[in-house]
Amino acid sequence: MTTHRVRAVRASQHLQQGLTLIELMIGLLIGMLVSLAAVTSLGFTRLASSTVGDSARLHEDASTAFRIIGHHLRQAGAQRLMDADGRRVHFNDAYVGYGNAAVPHSIEGANAISGTDTLRVSHDIEPLITATDCLGNAPTQQQQDNGFTTLSNVFSVNGGNLQCAGSATSLPAALIQGVEDFQVRYAVRDSATDTLQYQDAPVNWSEAEGVMVCLQLVGERGGQPTEPVLGCNGQPIAQDGRLRRTFWRVFQLRNADA
Repeated sequence: MTTHRVRAVRASQHLQQGLTLIELMIGLLIGMLVSLAAVTSLGFTRLASSTVGDSARLHEDASTAFRIIGHHLRQAGAQRLMDADGRRVHFNDAYVGYGNAAVPHSIEGANAISGTDTLRVSHDIEPLITATDCLGNAPTQQQQDNGFTTLSNVFSVNGGNLQCAGSATSLPAALIQGVEDFQVRYAVRDSATDTLQYQDAPVNWSEAEGVMVCLQLVGERGGQPTEPVLGCNGQPIAQDGRLRRTFWRVFQLRNADA
């Protein structure tokens, strides 16, 4: 019986032996490698998520700006119908936009030599229809009673924000932020070749048939993986770790005489 008990104790001690130093070191090494891989993967995941989020915001901001600008450019030069004698109608002759009765035109712009441009857009409004400016504000009843027939919007950049000043209020408000450049070019038809030529500022604004708008936007976060980007004037943009995108959109002036 004693012999069997000694053998059982020895067997129990053998089964309860711990890890050797080498096995412990290997286990720690494997754990460190797994932890390092997890931390590295988390860093790449956070960076990729940040880049995707910044890129999505830039695209959404550009889409918002183009939607607002495009809405008013498509309406540019629109004139309401007036009742002539009860049987005939004619377009509102009082609307001249930024011109005069001899040469009316619905758009204008200021071309900056080394900065951002300014775009002005106008169209006639129908008092019976609720028309709003670029900020979503409608002219007041008093303005309509006083012959307020022209709805105008001025798009410009101030402090990195694309802002707009509408007709309903003289105070501009920001539409999107992170704007590094805002360039506008105007399509004018060449009579010799019957092709559209884009100019920074037409000699005759009434001859403009289209508008090309460029927005250069920059992201909020630094440390992003960047790639070479060309600006609105085709110039390479210096990389500082922030995401940058350049967006173009061309709008036809539907109410212009082509």
